[in-house]
Amino acid sequence: MTLRVVIVDDEAVARSRLRRLLASHADVTIAAEAADGRSAVDAIVRHKPDVVFLDIRMPELDGFEVVAELSPGEVPAIVFVTAFSDHAAKAFDANALDYLLKPYDPERLGESLNRYVESAGNYVRIHVRSEEHRLRIRLSDMEQQLDPSRFARIHRTIIVNVGAVAEIQPWFSGDAIVILKDGVKLRLSRHYRGAIESTFGLTTGGLALDASD
Repeated sequence: MTLRVVIVDDEAVARSRLRRLLASHADVTIAAEAADGRSAVDAIVRHKPDVVFLDIRMPELDGFEVVAELSPGEVPAIVFVTAFSDHAAKAFDANALDYLLKPYDPERLGESLNRYVESAGNYVRIHVRSEEHRLRIRLSDMEQQLDPSRFARIHRTIIVNVGAVAEIQPWFSGDAIVILKDGVKLRLSRHYRGAIESTFGLTTGGLALDASD
């Protein structure tokens, strides 16, 4: 599957570096770039990307205002990018997929692109060990078809097989990090954390989940 990306940053150098790093991922194509918030809204509406790498401090509209300008159906997966760490809490309040600090680290960027079950428009990418399959279905519809005793939604764009979870660690603003048995790290949004705790016995104190394969 090809992941369609829009890069939004008012600094040409930053856009160029991110473009070069993304070029090393064969499954990523850059649909458009924008240098200010208003152009970002236009690019997202026009190109309908799967993921937007969105700078926070920009002319016209800042990154959060860009998201606010979009209707719910137009909002893709958002990865906020910034040189300032103090925006992290607000970024995840906006239900961002991820938050990257400049200058970009190639490995950290790769983590943002790799997930277990991820939504991409009306397609769902399913990761089974080293294999990837693509289905034309909305993530919400797939969620209804999965066994709720085995699969859990941990983020707006991610569903995991609970049996693949090795550990859960605390993170920012009530969120947590889910670590899979293969080492992949995924974010557990606080919006879904309560359901995970009640359904699968996640202990708030120890943040340990006992799940068998």
